[in-house]
Amino acid sequence: TIVLIDDRSSDRTLHTFMIGCSQATQRDLIEFVGVYLVFFRNFWFYSLPEIMFRFLSAGVAILYVAVVNAYPLPPNIDNVIDVSAFGAKGNGVDDDTAAIKSAIVHARSMVKDPNSPYPDPHYSPRVLYFPKGEYLVSDTLQLYINVTMYPNGTIVPPYYFRISLVLQVIGESMDSTTIRLVDNCPGFQDASTPKQVWLTFPASHHNDGQWLGYTDLTINTGKGNPGAIGLDHVSNNVGGCENLHILSDDGNGFVGLDFSKFAGGQAFFKNINIEGFATAFNFSQGVITVVLEHCSAAQAQVGLHVDAKLIQLRDFTTRDTVVSPVVLRDPAVSLVLIDSHLDGTANADTGGARAAITNADNGQLYVRNVSVGTPFHAAAIHDGATVVPGPTITEYAHNRSVSAFSDPPTSASFLHQPIRNVPPTTRDDVAGWRIVNIDNMSFKNATTLIQAVIDEGPHTLFLTGSYVATADTKFGVTQLVLRGNLRRFHGGWQSIGAAMFKKTPAGFMGIRVDPMDHNEPVVIEAVTGTGVLHNSSNDIVLRHVGCSHPQATCLANTDTATGEIFFESFEPGNTGSVTLPTGGPGINVTGSGMRVWGRGLDIEGTKRHIQNNGASVWVLGAKLGEIQGFPTVLSQGGRLELLGGLLNGGCNNFTTIEFAESDATLIGFAIRFQDYMDTFSETEHGVTKGLSHTAFPTRQVIFNNNTELGTHLPFYRTVN
Repeated sequence: TIVLIDDRSSDRTLHTFMIGCSQATQRDLIEFVGVYLVFFRNFWFYSLPEIMFRFLSAGVAILYVAVVNAYPLPPNIDNVIDVSAFGAKGNGVDDDTAAIKSAIVHARSMVKDPNSPYPDPHYSPRVLYFPKGEYLVSDTLQLYINVTMYPNGTIVPPYYFRISLVLQVIGESMDSTTIRLVDNCPGFQDASTPKQVWLTFPASHHNDGQWLGYTDLTINTGKGNPGAIGLDHVSNNVGGCENLHILSDDGNGFVGLDFSKFAGGQAFFKNINIEGFATAFNFSQGVITVVLEHCSAAQAQVGLHVDAKLIQLRDFTTRDTVVSPVVLRDPAVSLVLIDSHLDGTANADTGGARAAITNADNGQLYVRNVSVGTPFHAAAIHDGATVVPGPTITEYAHNRSVSAFSDPPTSASFLHQPIRNVPPTTRDDVAGWRIVNIDNMSFKNATTLIQAVIDEGPHTLFLTGSYVATADTKFGVTQLVLRGNLRRFHGGWQSIGAAMFKKTPAGFMGIRVDPMDHNEPVVIEAVTGTGVLHNSSNDIVLRHVGCSHPQATCLANTDTATGEIFFESFEPGNTGSVTLPTGGPGINVTGSGMRVWGRGLDIEGTKRHIQNNGASVWVLGAKLGEIQGFPTVLSQGGRLELLGGLLNGGCNNFTTIEFAESDATLIGFAIRFQDYMDTFSETEHGVTKGLSHTAFPTRQVIFNNNTELGTHLPFYRTVN
């Protein structure tokens, strides 16, 4: 028996322990084909399912152990609303519903008036915080209210309210903070009329859910509640959920995570573990794309159900009586599934199949490096009339790859870049954090204060307040420089962008990362409004970062930068016209030694979305669009692999994708509108050819009660 330890702890506790063991002890625990310590998630290059695949192939039994560290927030922060201050006890006995609802109402009341004189009146980030404890509830906890009726019948909050209340629901840790529905709760008894424990929006409209998410919580639907949905969520562009355990105590819940509001996405989900529901993960009503990584389902009829959505999924594990691990419905669906392990029971699913992956309606499907348990060895994939046996799927594509050249490569020649997980970072004790309150400060004073605190040498800096900008009409431009001992720059969901875009020069980026006095990665998270210039030998990690600037590139590297770039839920783009002649590129990376690893990219409105000048770029899940007259992606040399996503609009009669002497792969994309004449230009060995979107199959989807005709872009491959 091999003990696989899934260490999500940020301080590498188990890693440190193992390094301290003798080599003989290490070999006794983890030696396999010469690979050591590879099971530490987010630290080594290999994902958990990849290692499980290696062990299972050799017939080795596995004991799986997970460890998650607590991540409390500092006390007495203006942006943080602690539910205990409103009477929530968290003792597992008293009903905390009324107290939690009072805290939510208070958060809503803190949205700024749209007529406020402050520079950005539509931005009020708040955290609804749950200290450790078990919070009993007996009704739905609803974040947003609906007060406006649209002509089509959709009820949503006012626009300024929807974009201004940036509300994060955060617990002290997934293991220590639980919101639990009382057993046999009225209203949660009927699966034909399901009811949510957590509900973000009762109904959704375009661009709802900016910067919304749930983190470090357990949501328990209790016993005797067969109509319970653990979390009904929607988010757009940037945001999502991380470190959630959603379970039903008696294994009879309805849906664990429901993401079925129309137009929901781009969204990013990480470390979501669901057990005890008829359907663990449900994604439907699809136009936009959703990314999941390091997620699992157990004790479910269906592990993952996808209806018309565009889903990119890495490191997905099903186990323990999951009847149908993955079910795809509707021809508009597109799923990219890599580095995963699917196990479950031998019972037939509703279609009479015993497949780990069922593609019921001829949707788009790409599978790579996936292993299946014994019940699915005969049929790992049912794709229409095609049956793919297990126990391993090295690579499977629903469609053959295409190229502008007459001899498109086979699927076996897809780029297959080795994938590196986001490196872990040390999270020091909150007592050592430096809290900087920039509420209502002048732009110059705020920037000066933040820089002074950085130069004092803290490991973590956390912003609180309402607004700060790095440029001012009187005082000119100031750039924040991350340097010294800093390891984490937490923006507190603030906007620190240039206040007057027209006063800042083209190419200005508000944050520069310089070489540090340590070798650890530098994390920039929960911040919006500015660009990032990588000028360091340290790796940098962008987490839930938005960059909006019509005159500037949002992410770039200098010639001296040698550290790699990672991002999770990243939204570079501009806030002005999509036809600005000086905007962008949104991402501009250069040099054969530069490597970029991305999860969840939403980029709109820049002159060029991605410009790759000889670097190596890998992105899981991208929404690209709202641009006219310029290539969305330009790759000049180097390597580029985009695994799944959406071209949301396009360039009418202009080239959308341009590959010049590059190794590049696009897999599982969709083009949203047929009336945009998206074309592809490809240069190999000095010869240039083009390819129209008409070479790809049609995609039809219902959006806002209207039929949209688009195009599937299953697999595009060019080889230098």
